[in-house]
Amino acid sequence: MNLRFVLLTLVGILALSACAAQPSIQVSDPWVRAAVVTGMAQQGGATAAVSGTDTLMTGGTSAAYLNLTNRGAPDVLLSITTDVAEAAELHTMELQENVMYMRPLAQVELAANTRVQLRPGGMLHLMLIGLRRDLVAGQKVRLRLNFQHAGPIEVEAAVRAP
Repeated sequence: MNLRFVLLTLVGILALSACAAQPSIQVSDPWVRAAVVTGMAQQGGATAAVSGTDTLMTGGTSAAYLNLTNRGAPDVLLSITTDVAEAAELHTMELQENVMYMRPLAQVELAANTRVQLRPGGMLHLMLIGLRRDLVAGQKVRLRLNFQHAGPIEVEAAVRAP
């Protein structure tokens, strides 16, 4: 074989493998808000406190937050799933006539070369509805984000106290 052909083939293979190793969607700082469903969450041997505005969520719901960086072509976050809740929904906050409303979204669009933040107090977040267990600070929760082009991306999110 021609040495030049072999070298060009190797360079091509290396270039393709480097592209495959760099996913276009990167997820950073995923976390889930601690929540009490049963009231039996143990923290240091005592039942978790549920009072005040910056404490644990109750009523079988929680929220998840993360950052999405799209380093490639436009993509769409279609859905999220987790085994800790019956449903997981993409949500937005909208201010209408001085009242803040939370509404489910069908999807979240990610333009090329952008970063989207799903954060407390922000316009976007994920709602976990129908929790199957208490979410105690220090635990981990698996989230599966389903993208139109990038496909499913699984992340492990830390449970944090607010």
